[in-house]
Amino acid sequence: MWNLSAGEPASLDPGVTWDTASGNIVLANVCDNLMRQTPDGSYQPSIAQAVQTPNPTTLVYDIRQGVRFTDGMPLTADDVVYSLKRQSQSYWGVFYQNVKAITKSGPSQVTVTMTKPDVIFPEVMSTPAGAIVEQKYTEAKGDAFGLPKGGVMCTGPYSLDTWAPGDSITLKANPNYWDAAMRPKVGTIKFTFVRNPSTITNGLTTGAIDGAW
Repeated sequence: MWNLSAGEPASLDPGVTWDTASGNIVLANVCDNLMRQTPDGSYQPSIAQAVQTPNPTTLVYDIRQGVRFTDGMPLTADDVVYSLKRQSQSYWGVFYQNVKAITKSGPSQVTVTMTKPDVIFPEVMSTPAGAIVEQKYTEAKGDAFGLPKGGVMCTGPYSLDTWAPGDSITLKANPNYWDAAMRPKVGTIKFTFVRNPSTITNGLTTGAIDGAW
């Protein structure tokens, strides 16, 4: 059990959840980003299996094959284009200010064209600014997407199992996670929303809470 000391997330929608202290801790287990930051601070492909920069204002992402959302639907280049465009209109839009176009440039390829060179954009694709969601699911849920009644659909090592408003969020392991080296070793993760420092301290010292930020 992990406690979210900042309280219950307002949403698990990557376009809304920006706070490290609650929502992003949950979301990091549920959604993959286009790129991934490694423990040594470098960057490597994630949902994108490769990226080329044919010129200073063009990024060409080759989308990894065989990846599925946790509902079983295959990841497509269309999902990536949809997700990036959606994020460009969200809280994360500040990082898209130099983006001219996001297009599907091949069956499994997405090209981002910039108005000028931008050294930050490639790196923030490893943050929720580059989070990939399932287009069909997201559109079907509408305004409920990211909320307890709508849930969220990504390709991560865990999926949202239950969200009991005011009490807890429980994630379950994705046994078919595409990255075999990072498949979950824990079947479920439960997040609680205790905010009182004394209660948190007591939970940590007694073992009722395994950890907290």
